[in-house]
Amino acid sequence: MIRKRSKNTYEVTIDIGFDNNGKRKRKYESIRGSIKDARAREAEMRALYKNGQFIVNNSYTVKSYIDKWLTLHVEATLAPKTIESYKGLAGEFVDELGHLKLKTLTPLHLIEFYNNLRQRNSKQKEFKGKNKKLSERTIQRYYNVINKALNHAVQWQIIAYNPNQQVDRPRPLKKEAKYYDEEQTRELLRCLDKEKIKNQAIVRLALDLGCRRGELTGLNWEDIDLNNGIVSINKVTQYVNKKIIEKTTKNASSIRKVYITTPTIDVLKEYKKYQNNLKLELKNKWGGSPKVFTTNDGNHMHPDTPSKLFREMLKKHKLPIINFHSLRHTSASLQLFKGIGVADISRRLGHAETSTTLNIYSHSFHSSNEKIITEFTNIFNTKEG
Repeated sequence: MIRKRSKNTYEVTIDIGFDNNGKRKRKYESIRGSIKDARAREAEMRALYKNGQFIVNNSYTVKSYIDKWLTLHVEATLAPKTIESYKGLAGEFVDELGHLKLKTLTPLHLIEFYNNLRQRNSKQKEFKGKNKKLSERTIQRYYNVINKALNHAVQWQIIAYNPNQQVDRPRPLKKEAKYYDEEQTRELLRCLDKEKIKNQAIVRLALDLGCRRGELTGLNWEDIDLNNGIVSINKVTQYVNKKIIEKTTKNASSIRKVYITTPTIDVLKEYKKYQNNLKLELKNKWGGSPKVFTTNDGNHMHPDTPSKLFREMLKKHKLPIINFHSLRHTSASLQLFKGIGVADISRRLGHAETSTTLNIYSHSFHSSNEKIITEFTNIFNTKEG
């Protein structure tokens, strides 16, 4: 229905069903222009409503919507560590643009927000660095969280489209994963033999398994079959809201059984004896954690502890500094270089797709190809002299 309100203004009304009391609900819009413009908008409104795209409730501010999204989706469906991260990232978005009506949010607002991020350090502790500006990879994380939030707003018919999709996604420069080559790894292991048995067990097992840090600290002794050299990876520990929590692995493919080497088994056996002696010594003061790696009084180890121990060890022995996660990269790279199949490596690492393995470790894949070419040259070279 169209009503003329003034010389160049029309009111367009469409029916949009009934409320809980059976009362007819209508949507009104004021249109400036000609009667032809009003009829065109009426047809558009009817089509949008018919296709389920018409926006009935668009009174949210950015802040009120983000608060609702965090409650209905993030807190209800995601893991604790992810919830903490999303709240921090979304919080900065709200601090800057929360006062706006959600329906008035434009690509320009978002572009300015991302550019402002590029000019300052993050408020989030996970991204903080002394005099260090945010990287494009970090800004991409803000972009991804905002995009998910606004996609849900479209899905829930709160806004008609996602303005973030009209903004170019930040594209960080791809960095090759840092890792040790074979000789550096041998040197690491030689230095490791001079360390405390606990440090030996942490680093050797991480390198052998090629596991994630949280997977390592999540291991219970019952997950390790020392007789057959099999480790079952099925959970992780994380530090969230100032406490250590346990949860299932990253995804279904991360649940896996991994064979480990005899030298690693021997170190773990020695470490277990050391831990058992510590339990006897501390008696009722022992914390009782079932974890393989614990604090010195038997409580859960903080997931950051392996990283700190590893860095201190590298400095002590004047080895090239890499982070703890680089042991995972080193493990994968050595396997690729030794000719282990990508599918086998992918399963060992807990990747859902072999393409993930190839993408992350492309540098080692190229090195393996060079080795293959060298060997093939010897075979293919039929010319004598």
